[in-house]
Amino acid sequence: MQIAKQNDFDALPWRRVSVVIRDPSAAVAKANWILSAIGRAYREKGCPQDVLVFHDLSISDEYVILLSPDAFALFPTVFGEVETRVEFCARPSPRADLKRFPL
Repeated sequence: MQIAKQNDFDALPWRRVSVVIRDPSAAVAKANWILSAIGRAYREKGCPQDVLVFHDLSISDEYVILLSPDAFALFPTVFGEVETRVEFCARPSPRADLKRFPL
């Protein structure tokens, strides 16, 4: 996956949000909170098209969520409220260890 620095204005439009796992139960709780907040915003905005959210199961030391540009735009401030790292990335290619989050 291609990654760019967050301040790169020519960067790719998808976002890779990583929740570092220091305490596994806390990391899962943070990730679930993020996903719930995005789901609520999605429904409140009338279920806009092109909102895609994936969980990358291939990474074991972080909980990684991939967001389409429209998904990130729904609730961009949520990521400052929990300990996360947000990076630009390319649209993910379909694969077995990439699970789409049902909104």
